[in-house]
Amino acid sequence: MNQHTETIVCPECETLQAATVLHSWPWWTYVHKCSHCRYIILESEWQRPLKALPFISFNRNYSPVAIGQIRLQLTQQLSDKATQLRELQREIDCIKNSLISTGLNPNSPFIQIN
Repeated sequence: MNQHTETIVCPECETLQAATVLHSWPWWTYVHKCSHCRYIILESEWQRPLKALPFISFNRNYSPVAIGQIRLQLTQQLSDKATQLRELQREIDCIKNSLISTGLNPNSPFIQIN
């Protein structure tokens, strides 16, 4: 079964967690046991750091170390997205160049392929 890892915030103890999402059928499974407090985090409580940031900013018990971890995670996520965008732009440029080399207009809304 396919799976991926997401960084989430435990709603009970507010620690960052690396949670595994199972690509089950017909829906992906979002269940994780917090490694710090053992709380079972369900899909309805699934908070990624970016979504949890407004909540965290005003929480009385959130430590500067944890906020630093969140900033680091957000920086990494933004860097990953920027890399993905650069790769997509290279693919788009390659497709446009291929179209131009065959005499087609890459900006045409309709391209007929025979």
